Amino acid sequence: MITIQQLKKSYGQQPILYLPQWTVQQGEQVALLGPSGCGKSTLLHLLGGVLAADAGSITINGQTLSTMSEAARDEFRSKHIGYVFQDFYLIPSLTAKENIEWALTSQERGSAMKRKQLIEQWFERVGLSDHMNRYPSQLSRGQQQRVAMIRALIHTPPLVLADEPTGSLDWETASHIMQLLLELSKEHSMTLVTVTHDLHLAELYPTTVQMKEINELIKQPAQKGVLV
Repeated sequence: MITIQQLKKSYGQQPILYLPQWTVQQGEQVALLGPSGCGKSTLLHLLGGVLAADAGSITINGQTLSTMSEAARDEFRSKHIGYVFQDFYLIPSLTAKENIEWALTSQERGSAMKRKQLIEQWFERVGLSDHMNRYPSQLSRGQQQRVAMIRALIHTPPLVLADEPTGSLDWETASHIMQLLLELSKEHSMTLVTVTHDLHLAELYPTTVQMKEINELIKQPAQKGVLV
């Protein structure tokens, strides 16, 4: 699903990432771990095509992002990648259901009846059937994150990227949300890459990767001049 070769990224004069090689298999569930400044969120945004690499190649699902224009990366992301953020980015003036309907408007999902059934199935799956018509302000933070997860996953993208999806939640809610994300991605054979700083939550994942294992710039920070 993911193949990286000689990937480099800097911010101004500050090198952030150098990954000689890294691969993630189709359907794999990976937790990326590391301290602030180690490049894990930068890597996630490179995988999502939000950022462009300075050098090297990123291949996602057989397509090379590093040769795409920004517009092409945006189109690729909308069709092939689901994003789950720490902040939910729900539209406050729309109900939970309307937030999902809005996300589906540009997708080919058949008749209105099929779209309605699809949305209802996903709300039932995350345990929010009785909350579809509530506004974000009427939902708890954990419930808002479940709605945001529906928005990211309802298209069943081959790749899901999650950036600290439980960072603003209490421990019990965070554990439930992370387990649900793992279950949903597995049910639909989605590859999942999650950035987290929480070692306990990372233990839920079949595969954990420390950034220092793959980012050459933080293996020897004193020589490379990188803050970690």
